[in-house]
Amino acid sequence: MKGDYKDFIQALGARESGNKYDIENAFGFLGRWQFGKARLYDAGYSLNNYSPKFEPKKHLISKKYFLDNVGNIQDKVMLWHVYDLVAQIEKKFPDSLNKTVNGIKITLSGLVGGAHLKGMGGVKRFLKGDDNADAMGTKISEYIKKFSDYSLAREIKNA
Repeated sequence: MKGDYKDFIQALGARESGNKYDIENAFGFLGRWQFGKARLYDAGYSLNNYSPKFEPKKHLISKKYFLDNVGNIQDKVMLWHVYDLVAQIEKKFPDSLNKTVNGIKITLSGLVGGAHLKGMGGVKRFLKGDDNADAMGTKISEYIKKFSDYSLAREIKNA
């Protein structure tokens, strides 16, 4: 094992932003773990009044508040995000865990890393053999390999 939940989010934060909370990328993704408006909405926040079409606003926050609120809101969103991805992966892809796809051993934390990059659809495509990439050209296989072998399920359920 590479480590636990804290080690996982440290490694993911290092890859996403150099572990800097006040970062915004060229595509508008924010913070230490580079969250977008849609995922923040899923977590219960309407960033700068964002909501999907025909959906109500949620807890309103500004980009400045999200970026300046170091270690509080971002850490809470990350815990929720990882817990949510673990639950989805355990439900949708239980038969894929501990198998090998495209030469990569599939682990829960690796799929969480892949889902963080490309969502559940990207994970599904990868498990079917498509090594898809994000807008920056980062392949999902990089994240599935890099973030494999962390202990997440037990750590998150006890957090």
